[in-house]
Amino acid sequence: MSNLITKWVLIFALLIASTAQAKVTVNKVPLTYAQLEVIKGFVYDTSKYTDPSTRKVLLAGLAKSIVWLETAYKDKKQTYEVLEAGTNESKVIISAIVYITRVAQGLEEPLTPQYIDYWASLGKRLIVTYSEAVAKNPQTGENEIKIHYKFQLSKKKKLKK
Repeated sequence: MSNLITKWVLIFALLIASTAQAKVTVNKVPLTYAQLEVIKGFVYDTSKYTDPSTRKVLLAGLAKSIVWLETAYKDKKQTYEVLEAGTNESKVIISAIVYITRVAQGLEEPLTPQYIDYWASLGKRLIVTYSEAVAKNPQTGENEIKIHYKFQLSKKKKLKK
């Protein structure tokens, strides 16, 4: 258990030196791609346990949050401080980071820090798309926003013998 906590903390600590290259930071600490994968995997894993009555809206918001984070991470021109972004998407990411950190510290029973490795493996395989388009409703004639999103896990690679 402490080994996984140490790994998670070490990942954060090792990359403080590369802040100048960081495009996404959390409390001025650079977010690594490995941490991004854990966040993606966590969000995907928790999305499976949503209430069916709110599932469609919630999944769209989760997809938008992951796409926001990935887009910010890839932006070569701007650095994004997640705590200062103030968007709904950044709030979802902050909540995920807080919960993942609590799991890493062993504070969220029955979840153990080993879940971080599981979420990382999901996040590595997860492909998320999100888009919005304005379309005219044929019945009302009003413009409406059509949202399209998709969560897809790529297949696990088989080891060659």
